[in-house]
Amino acid sequence: MTHNEFIQLLNQPDTVDAGHIADLKEMISHYPYFTQARVLLAKAMLKTSNLHAESYIQQAALHVPDRRSFYYFLYPDKKINTEQIQKERIPRFSGNYFDMLKATENDGEDSGQSLKNLAQRLKSAREMILEKSKTVPQKPDFPAATPVRIPTPEYFSLDDNQKQRDKPVSEEYVKILIREKKYREAIEILNKLNLINPKKSIYFADQIRFLEKILVNTKK
Repeated sequence: MTHNEFIQLLNQPDTVDAGHIADLKEMISHYPYFTQARVLLAKAMLKTSNLHAESYIQQAALHVPDRRSFYYFLYPDKKINTEQIQKERIPRFSGNYFDMLKATENDGEDSGQSLKNLAQRLKSAREMILEKSKTVPQKPDFPAATPVRIPTPEYFSLDDNQKQRDKPVSEEYVKILIREKKYREAIEILNKLNLINPKKSIYFADQIRFLEKILVNTKK
């Protein structure tokens, strides 16, 4: 295939046929990355209904920069008239005041009355949205947290059973338990305080680890 013949094929790719396949294959064997030759060979294989046409099409698709254009190159009859689609998608107006006014005048309507109706519809829509927002159920109020009980002087005069039932949950009470070396009870209260006040969880965790170490050392 001469240089002029190849240029003619590029200008008129529909003229490629089975007679060009051997020359195109030879050209690709010498220049494997020659995209134009691969594209023409794929089209020639497709036109001649070659069994290996699909393989050559896939190989050419790896080299082309735009696969959509390559598809329409192989199947020109499936190319959609994009200009017609764009014309059909052009709206009557963009939505601003002057376009709406022009659209109503072109339809033979009274522009003032049409815009008045539009304003009325917008007002009704706003009122409907406000009504719906009023009927939205409000979030239920959560019950107030149980107040933390602080031990009173009378507490220490109670018997052990009543103390167990009415054990206060506070940091002051934890200090009292630590002074009395009641470390297990102090750990229990600290775990409850951790649930009540998660913001101080790091502080409570350190206290618990410290008391657990004391318990381990006292057992030795």
